[in-house]
Amino acid sequence: MADRSPLLSSLWIAAVTLGVICTNGATAAQMLMPEYRGVNTQFIFGGNSNEMSALHGDWKIDIVRETVHAFDQVPMSGGPVTINGTVYHNLQSIADNNRSNGKITIFAPFSWTNANGNVTNILGADPYQTNWIDWSAYQSRLATMANQFKGQPDVWLEVMNEPYAWNTPTDPGDWYSDMNAMVQAIRATGATNTIVIPGGKMGGDEAVILAKGQDLIAADPANNIVFDLHAYDAWLGGDPSQESLMARMQAILDVGTPFIFGEFGPGSGTPGLNSTRNFIAAVEELSITSLAWMWRGDDDNRIINSDNSMNGGVHNDWWAHQVRNYTQGERANFVPEPSVSLLLAGCTALLRRQRHCRSPSQKNLMEEQ
Repeated sequence: MADRSPLLSSLWIAAVTLGVICTNGATAAQMLMPEYRGVNTQFIFGGNSNEMSALHGDWKIDIVRETVHAFDQVPMSGGPVTINGTVYHNLQSIADNNRSNGKITIFAPFSWTNANGNVTNILGADPYQTNWIDWSAYQSRLATMANQFKGQPDVWLEVMNEPYAWNTPTDPGDWYSDMNAMVQAIRATGATNTIVIPGGKMGGDEAVILAKGQDLIAADPANNIVFDLHAYDAWLGGDPSQESLMARMQAILDVGTPFIFGEFGPGSGTPGLNSTRNFIAAVEELSITSLAWMWRGDDDNRIINSDNSMNGGVHNDWWAHQVRNYTQGERANFVPEPSVSLLLAGCTALLRRQRHCRSPSQKNLMEEQ
């Protein structure tokens, strides 16, 4: 990514995330969704994206997905708070720092406080049927987040992280009802930010998107939705080929539903983790926005260790090196420099300035360590 001043970065990000309506009624995201490459982060617990251009070179990360824990309590602005002994930093400061570094921010609610006062992960939960989530309070909290970031188009709002059980099919009708309720809660505030909608079966299954995704887009007053799939064992298990992965991704693209891979990482059921390489090659070829798990943390799939070294070696198939090669590669549909005219012209300008690039090979990563 070319160097950009913070002002130009903000204009560029705003231009490509406005979701303006094109002549055929489709959003810019549907007509031409720029390709971004990024990572998941936990800056809510400390740190910021400054280090992404300082540690081991410039990673050229365009987009970060922030894991919002204690969603019902975390501050939207102001000073940090302590919840059950853990310090949480406010979301606005995270968005501001990412913006200063030319990065889009996705805020994804990961956990909620249960009746016993414990912060509990949302993943695998049915949104309105989970007894420890007050469904009305949850939608109200989404509205609070939307009000905070209304008018900040470089902030995307994900409604929930990895809902629904991974081992049973997600009912498309239930999924549509749940997702639409959360979309409408956000839109009732007047916010037109891009809304990110998870797939079924803890985010790994696209069946609900294929069945009801277009209906959900049509029900959105701002017509500005992007779907989110997570690529772990449901995508990577069994070491699928690049060609089979591309065919599965293309089937989603063919029905006109814009989507990203909000998480991808070494699948625990994949011997040798070779399918991670095939996955990266597939999303590169199809120019699909994808975000690796996880920049920092206590997860085996972390990219940066606590001592600031890269978490790459034989033990994880040189994971950090795979991610760095991926994020540093050339993008397709990428607008290298912003302009005021681009900001105003919306998708017409994006289409006019479209360019296609290819990324370098992901092979021989071990030679770089």
